[in-house]
Amino acid sequence: MTELVARGHRVSYAVTTDFGEQVKAVGAELVPVESVMRTAEATEQIADMLDSDQYKDDDYVSALRMLTHEARRVLPVLEETFSGDVPDVVVHDSLSWAGRLFAARRRIPALQSMGTLAANEHWNPAGNYEQYSFSGPVFRDVLGEMAQLLDGTGLDVEQFLLDEGVRTIAYHPRAFQPAGPTFDNVHFVGPCVPPPDGTWLPPLDSRPLALIGLGSSFQEGSAFARTCVDAFAEMDWHAVIALGNRELTGHIPPNVQVHRYVPYEDVLPHAQVLIGHPGVITMMAGLRHGVPLLPVPQTAEQYPNAAQVTELGLGLHLRPEDVTVTALRETVAKISSDAGIQANLRWMRREIQASGGARAAAGIIEESALG
Repeated sequence: MTELVARGHRVSYAVTTDFGEQVKAVGAELVPVESVMRTAEATEQIADMLDSDQYKDDDYVSALRMLTHEARRVLPVLEETFSGDVPDVVVHDSLSWAGRLFAARRRIPALQSMGTLAANEHWNPAGNYEQYSFSGPVFRDVLGEMAQLLDGTGLDVEQFLLDEGVRTIAYHPRAFQPAGPTFDNVHFVGPCVPPPDGTWLPPLDSRPLALIGLGSSFQEGSAFARTCVDAFAEMDWHAVIALGNRELTGHIPPNVQVHRYVPYEDVLPHAQVLIGHPGVITMMAGLRHGVPLLPVPQTAEQYPNAAQVTELGLGLHLRPEDVTVTALRETVAKISSDAGIQANLRWMRREIQASGGARAAAGIIEESALG
């Protein structure tokens, strides 16, 4: 958004009001919407889907139902807000069906914004979903609801679910994407990151530093944070932990900082390792600075991300059940000193720089708006 606003474009952002200040801070216009994802029922379903290292058969149906209900709630807001002021292009999250449906109904150019690894017929982290038939009885009700939403778009349900022909902006380089050369409609622009905000300053001594981020998906984040604290307590390192809304009890040694939030772009230039949940956006922030990764996946989506880190030699991942004080110390020592990992990090950093970042993404959006 910042890059588009700086280029003189008017940007409207449809999101819940708790993100309103961030939207306004970059000069965009907030379009407030309510999300079904915040309801107790949806929260419980999402927690059940996240609490697994692989996708379960029922997850797909549950996800489709939630996304359908979300689109039904948000789409009328978009229709009303832009009834007399149709945008030139719509950029929508890959899970924000309302944006894609609105663009299709109005015949507006659209781009999909994807903060995860991309999927196609050559690589798919949820490959077990392909076993389903779109005509199977388990899908009947939810697919009927989807068909109603697609009325007037010119799309059928199968086209919609398979993302056929959808141009996509992905925030990682093609070199990080499994089967990267096979993705014709994906623009791999790499990370689009905010500037440092200057609210965090590095320690004054020269000891190495680890940044530990729990993210929003860690189901047992407090226990993981405690293990990290205990691991670094006896190491000649500094550790900075972004705890989020979790609680951490017990002794905190002087070489460990614990924050609710810490600006990654302030910390990462000083870090020698990034530990925590392997969301693509978080990992790219670290790799952009050449920081080796120690991902600990917590959700089905994150296991392929973590595996790719190890596959490309950009760090090593640990499964949650393998995280101990000893395992953390040994893995940190290895990845922070391994010459091969350092060489691979330099390669990936060049790939990220060549991808273009926010400028490349803004250019693609401008090009799409012009048709």
